Amino acid sequence: MEQREVPGPKSLIVAEWKQQVSGIRSIFGRLAFLAGLRNSETGRYTHYQLAPSLGERETDAVIRAYHLETFALWLSFNLEMQKADLDLFLASVAGHRRQILAACAVLAPHVWCIPDGAAEHERRLYLADLEAILEPLYTQYNLGTRSNSEPRLHPFGEGVIRPRLT
Repeated sequence: MEQREVPGPKSLIVAEWKQQVSGIRSIFGRLAFLAGLRNSETGRYTHYQLAPSLGERETDAVIRAYHLETFALWLSFNLEMQKADLDLFLASVAGHRRQILAACAVLAPHVWCIPDGAAEHERRLYLADLEAILEPLYTQYNLGTRSNSEPRLHPFGEGVIRPRLT
């Protein structure tokens, strides 16, 4: 008879937490949520439900891995699927769509959704995909285009975007 490994309390806590996060309907929304759990000064992830049971180091590792996994899932979508997912995210955010997009154009919060462990080519693909999706929306809402306004997707200049301060 084959023995099955019984999940320990820590793995059950992680599974339950991931189930809660998967309740965020859009993958982009999950990226934003997970990025929000990262301390911009230390680069470490934390969460009030996980840290007491897992400890700081394991909490960081769990969230970091899940952020990378979610990022890879977003990148696996074609542009049409990414646009639909971003529309779902924008519909879930309180406020007028034009105001939300105007804030995105200036603050580029989507840049901070990139996990630290993402490869250079993944960063570039993510930014290029979002640029392709957002530019028509900026035009639709009369927010200007990249050619006649400040760069949106590369607020620190061209090259590697590092979402945390080191």
